[in-house]
Amino acid sequence: MSSLIDQIMILQLTTVVYYLMMLLFLVLVLMIAISFYQNRKAQKKLSLLKPIFIKFLQDNTGELATTIQVSNPVGDLMDMDVPMYMIEKIRRETLNSTDRKYQLWMSILVCCAYEEDKGIKDEMVQLIKKDMESAGSHEDAELLAPLCKYIISPFNLFKIIICLVNEKMQDSVLNSSFKEINNYVDTYKISSDIKVVNRFKLVIKSIPYIAVAVVGFIISWLMYCYNDMLPGFLYWIMLLIMVIVVAVISVVLWWIIGQPAKHPSCEEIEEGILADIPALF
Repeated sequence: MSSLIDQIMILQLTTVVYYLMMLLFLVLVLMIAISFYQNRKAQKKLSLLKPIFIKFLQDNTGELATTIQVSNPVGDLMDMDVPMYMIEKIRRETLNSTDRKYQLWMSILVCCAYEEDKGIKDEMVQLIKKDMESAGSHEDAELLAPLCKYIISPFNLFKIIICLVNEKMQDSVLNSSFKEINNYVDTYKISSDIKVVNRFKLVIKSIPYIAVAVVGFIISWLMYCYNDMLPGFLYWIMLLIMVIVVAVISVVLWWIIGQPAKHPSCEEIEEGILADIPALF
């Protein structure tokens, strides 16, 4: 009688674990698939919007940024005036009044604005480096050239822009100058796309747990189908293992759901961008 009761209890528990494991596995796969889809959609949108924002940064002020020497068709050096773009004017206006930690990111935006002509961009980098060194920001000056060496990704570009428009800066000129940029950020809902990509970077950390869920699902299925072929004590051990697997997957799902989709700080943005550039390491 006792053995029959144990078998019935094992069958009931095995059935519950089997269906629960199947549900958790499907939910985990579905959540990751949705995250992949949303991330792809957000990344595509940011890629399409990047040229629009670059053109905005390139708005000509009618002033000269600098004069460089270039070779003419016969090889002689000649002076060429470099137009001053809006973002470079803002950088110069805020050079002495804004917190220095923002100057590096302002300078990166200048590099993006002059990205179409590498020769001009290199000259602007040297000019900006001298400004930074004059202001005492020697470490940022050393980072500028490696950071500007690569074409910045749309995701990183918008992370920098959002950092600059969302941070409470002491300089009122910078805030007012970025007012129009901030309007574009709101109009195109850039913040929501950045949050989607940030969330995706967190969700992909849970992908390895799919393997755990698969193994758990297979074991629970075997236990459900062949519940009378193994000794009772072995079934109790397997059930204990399955309960642990269910708990782990449940915690992973709870973690995914509970992760806040927030904007990183400027410091976190800096660490993330530097980590993406292998030439610095």
